[in-house]
Amino acid sequence: MHYCGNGKKDATVNAESMVLLIEYIHEYLIKIKKRIILYWLC
Repeated sequence: MHYCGNGKKDATVNAESMVLLIEYIHEYLIKIKKRIILYWLC
C-alpha cells in the first residue's frame, strides 16, 4: 500500500501495525510459557 505524498501517514500506519504485531507475538509467547510451566508441573 503506497500513497503518493502520504509518506508520513504510511510511516504511522507501519509503526502502528508493528506495535500490534509485537503485542500479538508477546501474547503468543506468554501462552507458550504458560503451557511449558503447566507441562513441567504435571
